[in-house]
Amino acid sequence: MKEIKVMNTGIPGFDTVLGGGIPVGSLVMLIGNPGTGKTLMIQQLCFAWARRQQEIRRQPETAGAVSTQEPPTLAIGPSGKKKNPRKSSERARSKAIYFSTLSEPHDKLIEHISQMDFFDESFFVEDIRLLSLTSVMDEGLDKVANLIVDTVRHENAGFVCIDGFRALEGLAANPDSIRRFLYRLSAQLNLLGVTAVISLERSLTETGSEGDLTIADVIIGLYNVVEGPRVYNRVEVRKIRGLRQVRGLHTYDISKKGWTIYPRFESLAPQLLSYPGAGSTDTRVGFGIPALEKMLGGGLPKGSTTLLAGSLGVGKTLLCLSYLIEGAHQGQPGLYVGFYESAAQLFIKAERFGLDLRRAVENGLITLLNIAPIQLEPDVLAARINEEVEQHGVQRFVVDGVLEVEEASRFGNRTHDYLAALVGFSKEKNITTIYTYKISKIIGTELDFSNTPLAILAENLILLRQLERQNKFVRVISILQMRDSSHDSEPKEFTIEPDTGINIQVYDGGEGAPVSGLAGGFDQDN
Repeated sequence: MKEIKVMNTGIPGFDTVLGGGIPVGSLVMLIGNPGTGKTLMIQQLCFAWARRQQEIRRQPETAGAVSTQEPPTLAIGPSGKKKNPRKSSERARSKAIYFSTLSEPHDKLIEHISQMDFFDESFFVEDIRLLSLTSVMDEGLDKVANLIVDTVRHENAGFVCIDGFRALEGLAANPDSIRRFLYRLSAQLNLLGVTAVISLERSLTETGSEGDLTIADVIIGLYNVVEGPRVYNRVEVRKIRGLRQVRGLHTYDISKKGWTIYPRFESLAPQLLSYPGAGSTDTRVGFGIPALEKMLGGGLPKGSTTLLAGSLGVGKTLLCLSYLIEGAHQGQPGLYVGFYESAAQLFIKAERFGLDLRRAVENGLITLLNIAPIQLEPDVLAARINEEVEQHGVQRFVVDGVLEVEEASRFGNRTHDYLAALVGFSKEKNITTIYTYKISKIIGTELDFSNTPLAILAENLILLRQLERQNKFVRVISILQMRDSSHDSEPKEFTIEPDTGINIQVYDGGEGAPVSGLAGGFDQDN
């Protein structure tokens, strides 16, 4: 099977979504309404091309030999794996050409993109040319096509962009003229080994694009989805010939760095459950609290997932910090993701109860990601988590406030799949994970976990509650479930004391609210 050479885009996450990159010599249609970021993406692609050319020029060549390196491409074989660039008998093309139509003037364009980190004025002329098609547009589509192809040959270009194709559509007498124009342009550029990107100001869901899209090798849709006061930025690879794209809508962000694409997290999750079961290992992960570890049969099974449920102020965060700090004592890197307290607040809380969180963080054994729960994007969060896990070799992981994750993933009805992918991610890497879940009732015994998918996905369920006994409130901890693992299910009373933190006692079941029925609404057979 013939290998497919691809061009790396230089946009974080884009090559992953495309299935490896943009096939060399292909015609790419970039479709989106005004304001979706088409022009900026095209410019970022041009500068990425220019940087690769610069890198190639810096590479030493064998004396007297002609360079055969193809700078922007990688070969993808039948397995989908990237191979080293193949050699060619002709010198690699060097320039990227940006053609504008009836869009913003070039001086204004440069003014805007000069604010971006990827901008480098030194690339202009030698590596990037900014040209306009307006001088020949009145003469018809054939003249436009001739100008593009002649310029490519003259400038020795390898990458071409046409920004604002809708203006060219207005030159066509009928849809068939557009198809013929694109077919001719695509065929001639492909023969020259040139990759072309054409932006079209239209929604991909809008009717009337059929004539344009049948010729395209790659179709990319950009969307600004409005829901309430929020706007969700999404990108889709609708079609790509020769490669297997990651289907669905993916999150994108535009910042001073330019475009960043965050592949839909659950689309990257393995489809087969290949990780070991939680009960298949004798390795236990502790909290540094002997009484609790005894209740857990020695600790949490390594690689398992635990739902730690409790009402506000009952001690969930403190128990999680104890868990992470115990791991730090054993040289096991930990990651804390929280949405309610800053790092400074956590340091003060931990110090108050005798936990030296600050030192563990300074020593690099615990990483704190304190994220404001404002317009939280699930795929961005997943990317941050993956980055920290890979960088620090995380073995213990805490998400303090999973309700915020559930709320963020409701857009697109993703909650179950997203949380399943997050749980699967930890299991694949054998990370022992705790998710805290806030229950609404401060006291009482009636519980219902039916509204959270984690009640099904997690092997372990630990409950922290406040019960009324002898005219006072007491804290009680119960192990409601440890799937395929022995444990002590009898509720125990605990206190939170300065300097010593959580202290667990045996709850004698004396006068006051009974502890029976604590598992109501939760299927312990799952």
